[in-house]
Amino acid sequence: MRLFLTICVLWANLAQASDLSLLFNDLNSRLTYMPDVAHYKALNQLPIEDLIREQKVTKSAAKTAKQFGLDITSALAFNQAQMNIAKVIQYRYRARLLTEKNSKMPRDLITQVRPALIALGKSINQNLSTYLKHNGQITEQNWQQFKDSVNHKYLTEQDLRYLFEVLKKIKIK
Repeated sequence: MRLFLTICVLWANLAQASDLSLLFNDLNSRLTYMPDVAHYKALNQLPIEDLIREQKVTKSAAKTAKQFGLDITSALAFNQAQMNIAKVIQYRYRARLLTEKNSKMPRDLITQVRPALIALGKSINQNLSTYLKHNGQITEQNWQQFKDSVNHKYLTEQDLRYLFEVLKKIKIK
């Protein structure tokens, strides 16, 4: 019986870590597209900040947050934080382009990047909902795993902390 209980506890901890790993990996994957977005915008002389596009992204995020039972207000605050962090990466990448040549063509914004970002956004909300329903909330104890999983050369620890603090506030509806 003791062995059975030990296995159950280990299994529960593994499931919890797995849910969180999926969420954090999706967040990291989403951020890896931002240099492509910045490069595409630079090549096409487009501004990094696109408020019309942000409104569309926010509307889509609200829809998927509702679909997965997340509190809309806290989910949209997290969505805004993700967009802010995405812009941080884009600005820093664009600054690097001023001094370094990059002959690599970015992934196409319309046919490759946006569909991937939409799918990852949905997956983030789904994994977040699953984690919160089973574990209550994301806490400070998850910081190290977050920091280890969400890593991007254009982000500082302060940037990551900002995103994590907003993430901790997300609730289930």
